[in-house]
Amino acid sequence: MTTLSIEALKHQFHANPDFKLEVDALTIQPGESVAIVGESGSGKSLTAHLIMQIQSKKEATSSGQILFGGHDLCQMPDHEIGALRNLKISLMLQEPLVALNPLQTIAEQLLEAIFTHQNISRKKAQQRMYQVLDEVELSCKRIDYTKKRPHQLSGGQRQRVLLAMALVNNPQCLIADEPTTALDAHLQSQILQTIKKRQQATSMSFLLISHDLSLVGEYCDRVYVMNKGKIIESGETRTLFKKPQHPVTKQLLDARRLDIQLKSPAKTTHILRTKKISVSHAKTDHWFKKNDMTNVLNAIDLILHDGENLGVIGQSGSGKTTLARAILQLVNHSGATYINGHHLEKLSTHELQPCREWIQMVFQDPFSSLNPRLTVRQCLEEGLNIHRKQLSTSQKETLLLDTLELVRLSDHILSRYPHEFSGGQRQRIAIARALIIEPKIVVLDEPTTALDTTIQKAILQLLLDIQTKRDISYLLISHNSAIIRDFCHHVIVIDEGKIIERGSSYDVFTKPQHPVTQKIIK
Repeated sequence: MTTLSIEALKHQFHANPDFKLEVDALTIQPGESVAIVGESGSGKSLTAHLIMQIQSKKEATSSGQILFGGHDLCQMPDHEIGALRNLKISLMLQEPLVALNPLQTIAEQLLEAIFTHQNISRKKAQQRMYQVLDEVELSCKRIDYTKKRPHQLSGGQRQRVLLAMALVNNPQCLIADEPTTALDAHLQSQILQTIKKRQQATSMSFLLISHDLSLVGEYCDRVYVMNKGKIIESGETRTLFKKPQHPVTKQLLDARRLDIQLKSPAKTTHILRTKKISVSHAKTDHWFKKNDMTNVLNAIDLILHDGENLGVIGQSGSGKTTLARAILQLVNHSGATYINGHHLEKLSTHELQPCREWIQMVFQDPFSSLNPRLTVRQCLEEGLNIHRKQLSTSQKETLLLDTLELVRLSDHILSRYPHEFSGGQRQRIAIARALIIEPKIVVLDEPTTALDTTIQKAILQLLLDIQTKRDISYLLISHNSAIIRDFCHHVIVIDEGKIIERGSSYDVFTKPQHPVTQKIIK
């Protein structure tokens, strides 16, 4: 019996008449792994949201059937859908910071997922919680992550918490929307092997939504290719990848080879330098006594030269994003940061603000970094209103339109809000916001994780083109070793808050010395 079947599904937003989702047929059998791939904004996540019935149908026209266990989910009353969600069919959402409750600990959220559907004792529920966290490679033996809140975890750790919540009730069908975007290659493999083992033991069906065609090729039985809301090609994965028929499919597969041209920096003067940057976080959450502290970063020294790309690579939770936030003076830390000769830690808040014009950051999670109450125009104009007050209205408009064109977005999006875009489109908006004030340094924290391979390649080449025109330096944080290798001149490898290896990209990737480096880039 088919686990999930979609027939003649149509969905169109009244506010966006140019886009219409039309899925004629999609099926998943018990124990089968099926993927949906396609360019950013093609309708992949929307399809998952409609399956789970979490997509609002207000201001939209919707029709068709979504059959699960022989029942049409589109016709089910809310209380029956609620009883199915996270019990029979689970969805791992694309953006953990949006999906997780910022006010609750991880334990509270996992236990809530268990108690909603299972009538068991608290002791058994806690045992189940720790068991599923071990399954997703987030062991609590050394650090009890269940006592932390989402903002206290790294992007990769939050992703694994979401996967644990999706698996905790042993669903018949798991839908995972970009489940490994913030994970290094080793963890990606471990997580997908865990899902494979679960499938073999329980015949769980798996629907993977991903832009990573290498993962799809390795772990999925069949694949559907979407473009502009329609399935343009489908079939057995190996056959389709060897002999793609549609031009869009061929383009997606060809884009796996980056082939970007990296030029050597002409200047040797450094624009950014850090000395012994260290960050500590509280392990406990006491109000009236001193908390136990743990080192997240330990005496990090780095130098970024004019026109250079420096890559920071490491396993999930190693301290990569914390380093970026420390450089931008967004977290409490010790040590020194110098930009253009200015010692940032010695500047007051008022003195620091003009310096932010020199360095901008593209955050890992674009949805949480974009203000949901501001339109795209307001998000982009915010930086101009602070750092480019001297520009006239027409000059600001020209700069705004030019920046949108740089990141391959049209001007008709300016009046829309962040929630109306796909993950990849939001990422490009975040990149545009960082570039619009023409900084000298851009910190890129996983800038291409939500982008399909064609857009990834275009964005990276675009960043290099902008670098040539504006003499920008990039500090790139990524778990994607292929991107770091091709985009960066030099690399530092971080593990457990310490630099364990550094050197030119060529040396680090051809002759890695440390065992952790060897595991990450294999």
